[in-house]
Amino acid sequence: MKFPSWILYSVLLCLFTLRAWAYPEFIGYGYATCITCHYNSHGSGALTDYGRGVWASEIAAKWLTPRTSDEALSESSGFLGSVELPIWFKPSIKYRGLNLINRYRSGNEDHKYILMQSDYGFATQFSDKASSPLLVFTAGHVPDTRDLGVHKANLYAKEYYVRLNFAKTWWAYGGLIEKVYGIRNVDHTSFQRTFQDFNPYPNRGLNHSLGVVVHRIEKTWEAAINGFGGNPNENLDYQKRGGSVQAEFDVGVLKRLGASILTSASDREAKDMAAIHYRQGFQGGSAFIAEIGLIKQQDKVVVDAAEKNGGYQLFQGLIKLTRGLFWKTTFEQYNSEYGDLAADNHRYSTGLLMFPMQRVEFRFDLASGRTLVDTSAAHDTWIFAGQVHGSF
Repeated sequence: MKFPSWILYSVLLCLFTLRAWAYPEFIGYGYATCITCHYNSHGSGALTDYGRGVWASEIAAKWLTPRTSDEALSESSGFLGSVELPIWFKPSIKYRGLNLINRYRSGNEDHKYILMQSDYGFATQFSDKASSPLLVFTAGHVPDTRDLGVHKANLYAKEYYVRLNFAKTWWAYGGLIEKVYGIRNVDHTSFQRTFQDFNPYPNRGLNHSLGVVVHRIEKTWEAAINGFGGNPNENLDYQKRGGSVQAEFDVGVLKRLGASILTSASDREAKDMAAIHYRQGFQGGSAFIAEIGLIKQQDKVVVDAAEKNGGYQLFQGLIKLTRGLFWKTTFEQYNSEYGDLAADNHRYSTGLLMFPMQRVEFRFDLASGRTLVDTSAAHDTWIFAGQVHGSF
């Protein structure tokens, strides 16, 4: 084993977060489908009032409020605490910053503060009936990540869509919405999201695209189809057009097996993907998730460029230690192309996920990365990351 050539320490500061990613691991609490807590039935994006209440009364610890009932915590989980806002005005604010310190074997230190994200949005509905149309809109500043040392950000509309529940188990969405594919992992730097073009930065493969989604949700299964035409925030030659399908079904108590297929193409690249995924919850809040996928891609800029056939794997376990405290371990692997000369990337991480009280989340992860090819091996990399999220 190679010794680490450098160690990266980072602290990720996430404040004022009403919008939250989906946590597919929460199948351990009995939530197999995301429509229970999110406006988007595939998860991610804004939480409903019920979703915020679940976070406060089931998931977050009561270390600072031991005498407060779960019901009282749920009632005080709104944007303005216990003040009930009208259904046509559900605002959201999100800020994310990164304090980055690079330390090398030579002893040199490089310190940067990076504005990662600041979002402003709302959800509006004109009645509490499920059949009433819902509008979700989010705008924000996202940094130009080509130079992490520059505090440069662009304001653009990140997400906007209308949701219709046109039958009891049928949901339809239209607008700028996240593509339907695989498990919506909270970590957008994961191999399971990075190489599928599911990152939140322009010209790096946006996870949102103009399109239509039709989603059917039954008690023991769900399926969706998504047609998309590109993201207007990207240059035209980067905008991918295509479609995807996804399905999941119960194979036991708190056990869900699924599959996804996506095909897309832009003026620069064609990409097809397929994956199988599995989620399993254990009594009391622990969970295991896995996704194994194939990626076929072809560079359309280079004349007669050969197709690359690669793949990825994700295995993640979440062990509930006590209410609000979890131990999370993840293993990932990615190859851009199966072959002797292609790099084989591995990453292993382990750490704590904590919800010490409602509105607050902490993450501490220690990750080791390794890149191997038949002719050489790079030094292992080590990353320590600490995150804090707060929501209002």
